[in-house]
Amino acid sequence: MALDPMLARTQTVLGFVKLAQIQPKDAQTSFEKAIRFDSADPLPRLGLGLAKIRQGDLEEGTEAIEIAATLDPNQSLTRSYLGKAYYEQKRDELARSEFDTAKELDPKDPTPWFYEAISDQTANRPVEALQNLQKSIELNDNRAVYRSKLLLDQDRATREASVARAYTKLGLDQLAISEAASSLSLDPASTSAHRFLADTYSESNRHEIGRVSELLQAQLLAPRCSPSGAWRGGSGSIIRRRC
Repeated sequence: MALDPMLARTQTVLGFVKLAQIQPKDAQTSFEKAIRFDSADPLPRLGLGLAKIRQGDLEEGTEAIEIAATLDPNQSLTRSYLGKAYYEQKRDELARSEFDTAKELDPKDPTPWFYEAISDQTANRPVEALQNLQKSIELNDNRAVYRSKLLLDQDRATREASVARAYTKLGLDQLAISEAASSLSLDPASTSAHRFLADTYSESNRHEIGRVSELLQAQLLAPRCSPSGAWRGGSGSIIRRRC
């Protein structure tokens, strides 16, 4: 910034730093500056979309990601995020189309498989969700060029917690508990895995202490809400959480 504050890429990187720090308003300011400096760059458009979505503006955020996809139609990750935005808008056919496109553009990226699994779970398709989740876990380490081993473990933990929920839908409770425990071994700070175990223990006899313990840990580890209670990011995914 000190050397060249007018450089678009500098503002773009700063914007993603602010997103990682859960400062979406500051991130939006940086992305908007980057777009003014280079309107043809799709990366700040993607960042702007994510920043707006995290502030609760799903419609404008989706539009920004659509522009990013138009500027670079062969970028798999942008297609995955666009599909996730369509899913949040309940535009399921468009979402699945984007996920399929993302898979074709980068067969080694676990992101579209994971997001499609979330869509499958919502649509009460646990078998399809489980298949997509298992594929995303298989591909997880392909992101090593972007993420540290610790972050890759967090990614895998998030996916395995989702696998556990799919097993529950299928009535395979013991397998679900096993997957949740595996998720916690990879990321002991996983809020979703602790909460899932608490929910599972509530259905089991003589597990009251375990249920209370897991619920307390989930509450202590839960990220604080942003002022808008909008999207929070983590482990390479988009998460929606209301205050």
